[in-house]
Amino acid sequence: MHKLVILIESPEDWNAFDEAWPRFLHLVESVPGLRRETTSRVEVALYGNKALALMHELYFDSLEAAQTALATPNGREAGKLLQEITRGRMTLFLLIIRRTTWRISASFAQAAPLRRPEHLRRG
Repeated sequence: MHKLVILIESPEDWNAFDEAWPRFLHLVESVPGLRRETTSRVEVALYGNKALALMHELYFDSLEAAQTALATPNGREAGKLLQEITRGRMTLFLLIIRRTTWRISASFAQAAPLRRPEHLRRG
């Protein structure tokens, strides 16, 4: 299994980002071969000099499936929109998943909805 990881820095304009993000999700969720996706909000930065806001992960059966999905019209349009709404303030990479261990606690099911971290909110 492979995944595309998108690390998104804090947007300059949260309102524009929030407005465009559902369009990005709609496009990317329609690409062939997508098995799973997750969006995670950065709650606490432990180390590093980038103000990261979100991590979005797209899971595929293989590297070829990921490349095929990204090359489709919706995949290309999603990439273009992502570039536009982040103004290039992002990092993308493809990973091969070697091992996954699931340990889900009861608190996981009660996780807070996706919201901007307090330190990233603007007046």
